[in-house]
Amino acid sequence: MLNIQQQSKIYVLDTNIITAALRSRLGASFLLLQSIRHDLITGCISPALFFEYADVLQRDTQLEKFWTDPDEINIIIFYTWRPQLKDPNDEMVLDCAINGKAQAIVTFNQKDFLPAANHFQIQLLQPNQLVKNLNLKQKLEDLTS
Repeated sequence: MLNIQQQSKIYVLDTNIITAALRSRLGASFLLLQSIRHDLITGCISPALFFEYADVLQRDTQLEKFWTDPDEINIIIFYTWRPQLKDPNDEMVLDCAINGKAQAIVTFNQKDFLPAANHFQIQLLQPNQLVKNLNLKQKLEDLTS
């Protein structure tokens, strides 16, 4: 098990990022999953968020659009903080970020996590921002060439 004290950058990926990554290998969301797989960044997940991933990703309407199997994600498991947000469905993402001491939450829905993310000093990033900030596209190209 990863010692979170030794890892400086931990990120929580909202379910929409995982779904986008498994639908297309062309976007920033896919690059983030590849970066987790190659230990360039660390993903963090709570039990509740894991179960949401499982529920959403195993739907027939999703599976038929995916190019791969969702088992390729490294995870760290933690427990809950609540309530903090207006939408109870987003609480598990914030819980995971707080407990995992995440650097940021990567989501397409940044406004849903305000102001709580600011209160806990957790950045909110779009997937393309994280890919650019960490130069992940180039790092992955270097690994695979």
